[in-house]
Formats: sequence, structure tokens, C-alpha cells
Amino acid sequence: MPTLVKGKATLDPAVVEAWSKIIAERRRRARKRYIAAAAAAIAWVVFSIITHLLPGYLAVGLVVICSCVAAADEFNIPPCPHCGKQVTGYAGRRQSIYAAEWCENCYCWLRKPW
Repeated sequence: MPTLVKGKATLDPAVVEAWSKIIAERRRRARKRYIAAAAAAIAWVVFSIITHLLPGYLAVGLVVICSCVAAADEFNIPPCPHCGKQVTGYAGRRQSIYAAEWCENCYCWLRKPW
């Protein structure tokens, strides 16, 4: 049963559990993405050594690979289990979903506040 915490915020154990599952699944998928990015980076280094590319091309390739991996995780924001809207940071600012504690749209806690 949801309870009111700190004025407007609602603490619903089902929402906290659903958010924990969403975060755990994202971490599993991110781990696979990081392994694939490491393999791509190693392949790029080997390709650069074999073809005698300039070190600048090597650096640019590694930066592009790392940027794509980071962007894939940050641009796909999951919806709040309570209201179904995307979770944003304080005052609508972007934040890491791993650090989100409550939903700014419905004021429902995503993690236990203590």
C-alpha cells in the first residue's frame, strides 16, 4: 500500500521493486554493451597496427567507440513504473537513471528514501 512521505512524495513498495528490476536489467545489458565495445576497440587497435594507420586515427576511432557506448546508455531513459513518463532529474534536468531517487512527474519514490 502506498504511503505519503515528505509531503507530496509517495512510497509504493511495488514501484520500488519494479524500478530495481529495471535498473538490474539495464546493468546486465550495459555489461554486454561494454564487452562488445572493448572487443571493437581491440579490433580497431589490431586493424590500426596491421594497416599502419596514424596514431591520430587510432585515437579518433577509440573515442568514437567509447562515445557511442556511453550515448546508448544515456539516451534511452526508462519510464517510471508508477506514471509511465520518462524519469527526469530535478527541475526537468537530465540525470543518470542510476542516481534517480524519485520521479519528478508523479513524486513517487523509485528507491527507498532511507
